[in-house]
Amino acid sequence: MPALSFAIKCPIEDLQSKEWPDLEALATEVLAEGDGSSLADANAGAGSAVVHEGIDCTKTGEVVTGPLYHTRCQINHEEIEVNHTEATVLEDDQYNLHPLIFYRLAKPLKKGSELPPIDLSKFYKQDSSHHIDLEIVPDLTLQKNSQLLKQTEEEWDEVVDNDKKFDKEFGKELMQQMDKQLAPKLGETDISGIDLDKHLKISEMTFQDKALKKLPEKIKKQRAALYWAFNTKCFEVLPYRSGTLRKLDNSFAALVAQAKGSLLGCTKNKVIQKEIERLPTGSRRTVTIKRNAASRFKDSGKCDHTGEYTIFG
Repeated sequence: MPALSFAIKCPIEDLQSKEWPDLEALATEVLAEGDGSSLADANAGAGSAVVHEGIDCTKTGEVVTGPLYHTRCQINHEEIEVNHTEATVLEDDQYNLHPLIFYRLAKPLKKGSELPPIDLSKFYKQDSSHHIDLEIVPDLTLQKNSQLLKQTEEEWDEVVDNDKKFDKEFGKELMQQMDKQLAPKLGETDISGIDLDKHLKISEMTFQDKALKKLPEKIKKQRAALYWAFNTKCFEVLPYRSGTLRKLDNSFAALVAQAKGSLLGCTKNKVIQKEIERLPTGSRRTVTIKRNAASRFKDSGKCDHTGEYTIFG
C-alpha cells in the first residue's frame, strides 16, 4: 500500500465526486524522507516495523508501531484526535459512533509536521436532528454506608447513652453556667468567633444540683455542645421571625417559641444588638410629650396597651 492513504469505516455517498486532499504532495511535505515517502511508492509491508514516536494509540495508550491510522476533526463543536494501530482501528472506542476518516501512514511524520484536520461535513450529510448528551452520576449522599456505621457504632451508642443520662431538669442550670462564661466573650466578638472548646470550661462551672455536679464532665460537655449548636442556628434566622410566622403550625418561628428555654440570654442579647446596629443614625426626630394628658390617663385607671399615653422616668 502507499505510504500515505485514506481509510474509512462508513461508506461515503458519491465517493468519486468528493474533493480529496492531494496525498502525493502531502506525503512529500509531512512524511520522513526515504522509501515510501511518496504516493508513487508501493512499499507494501515496509511500514510494519515503523515506530511513530510521540503518538499513542487511543485504544491501548501504547506508542503506535506499524501503520498509523490518524485523524483530527470536529465532533460536537470540539476538535478530537484519534490514533490507532492496524490491530485496533476496527475495534470499538468512544468515537466509534462517528463516521471518522483516517490517514493511514506507513512512514513516520517529519519532526514538527502534522497532517491537516479533516472536515467531515464535506463527505457525510448532516440532518437537522439534534442529540442530547447525558452524564449519569449516582448520588451516594443518602446511601446507607454500612462500613462507616460499623466503625462508628460504638461511638454513637456512647453518645445516645450519655444523652439518656442527662436529665431534662439539669438543662436550666447548665445553660445558666454556659451563659455566665460565654456572655463576656460574645459581647466583644461575633457568634462565629466562639470556640466552644476554648471558651467553655465545664470544669470551672459551679452547680447547685448534686446529681448534676456528680455527672461526668463528658456528658455535660456533650449536652452543652448540643445547646450551643441550637443557639448558633437560631441566631442565623431569629432576625427573620415575625408574629405572622408564629401563628403557622411547624413554622421555624413557632418551633423557636416552643424551644425558647434552650436559648441562651447572651444569644438573644446578641440578636438585639445586631438589630440596633442596623438602625439608621445621623438623623433627628421630634417627640412631643404631654405630661398633663399622661397624668389624666393615669388617673383614669385604664391600661395603656399601645404605649401611647404613659410616661416612664
